[in-house]
Amino acid sequence: MKYFNLLFFILLTSCAHTPQNKSDQNLSVERLYQSPSLAGDHLRALKLSPDGNRATYLKAKKNDQFTFDLWEFNVSEQQHQLLVDSSELIDKKYQFSDEEKARRERLRIAGHQGILSYFWSQQSDALLFPINGDIYIYNLSQRQTQRITNTKAAETDVKFSPKGNYISYIRKQNLYVYDLKRKKEFSITRQGQGSIKYGMAEFMAQEEMLRRTGYWWAPNEKWIALTYVDERPVEKIKRYEIYANSTKMIEQRYPYTGKTNAIVKLAVAPLQKNPKLRWVPFQEEYLARVNWRPDSKVLTYQVQDRSQKILKLKSYSIKSKKQKILLQERSNTWVNLHKDLKFLKKSHQFVWSSERSGFRHLYLYDWSGRLIRPLTQGKWSVDQTLAYNSRQKKLFFTAAAPVPTQKNLFYVNLKNPTTATLKTLKPVNAQLGWSEISFSKNGELYLQSFSRPLKPPTFSLHQSNGKL
Repeated sequence: MKYFNLLFFILLTSCAHTPQNKSDQNLSVERLYQSPSLAGDHLRALKLSPDGNRATYLKAKKNDQFTFDLWEFNVSEQQHQLLVDSSELIDKKYQFSDEEKARRERLRIAGHQGILSYFWSQQSDALLFPINGDIYIYNLSQRQTQRITNTKAAETDVKFSPKGNYISYIRKQNLYVYDLKRKKEFSITRQGQGSIKYGMAEFMAQEEMLRRTGYWWAPNEKWIALTYVDERPVEKIKRYEIYANSTKMIEQRYPYTGKTNAIVKLAVAPLQKNPKLRWVPFQEEYLARVNWRPDSKVLTYQVQDRSQKILKLKSYSIKSKKQKILLQERSNTWVNLHKDLKFLKKSHQFVWSSERSGFRHLYLYDWSGRLIRPLTQGKWSVDQTLAYNSRQKKLFFTAAAPVPTQKNLFYVNLKNPTTATLKTLKPVNAQLGWSEISFSKNGELYLQSFSRPLKPPTFSLHQSNGKL
């Protein structure tokens, strides 16, 4: 206890410095949380455009640290500039629904406003973002913002289609598509209401499996895979919802441990108004992940039993309607989920991560599910796969190596048949610390957020070889 008191005294005396200016004299508790932030500018949601020409990010207003605008750093011009001023679009009277509030809590954006998320078109010509339940598009060539929806009900889980011809979203528990060329909206489903939801992730998927979406575009834009969720078997409970200035009693369906879960089904729909859904049957309890193969001919999906000791990667052929187990993971305790499935289009192969050795490592398979070879091995773990550079045949990933307190960027060359070990790998980024990295689509450039115990976060842009 005396050590705690000593530490507290040191902190107090270090804070009680001689005021350097008038503002320092008024450093009250209230000022600590007022705008502008005493921590200075903080960039959020850094992304590279698919073509690598722009780095975009969200930045808080100088006079309001909780309201965010959309900015860009133009790589060729080496300049920062404001793209979208959110104050021109915000409706301060807008009231979020309970479901929206819960979604914002899960995304850790409750209490924030303005542009809180955005998405690049794969053609790098437009940016899509929701504000106050409606959808907006920013066109880079025209430098204009266009409002797509203007409805009382909120649109959530907004996405560009892979070729940029459509926008998709959830409204009132149904999946909708907006044709950008015809400027017309049409519904994929219409039966969602009450305890029935289409294209949405159920409570278990969001909370326990970090699956935030319930629908997936095929790369050729001809099909959409989506979930059907029936929450009627789930027990209702009453609980408190605690907000910043109030507390509210709400009723919610909550899947207690050992009790009945929601019924979840997977379907494939052709891209047309009110299509007939094609069901993809599975017997397992949990639908964990869904991915399309690059040729759009096969849908893959990951399912787990309730004990989460078995994970299966399955495929469903659009043409033959046949299913196949591509691979299966087993554990005496549980199998951790990941997002490391990466299809390689030209070679008809895919990369998968597994902890079957006791450490998470990368493995190379062909599209039929045949193991070709392990890509990494040893008493260390891969953190996450990030990108594949098809020109260089390099697969980039992060790992907490060479020591667990450092996360760095590495790669394996798929042309090299030798399995990579910690001794043969060298960090791409020369600085040793903690790195969070996002790549351009082609794997030629990456954005890095870097920090270490005595160095605050810095953001930088690099070539794939690490050059600043």
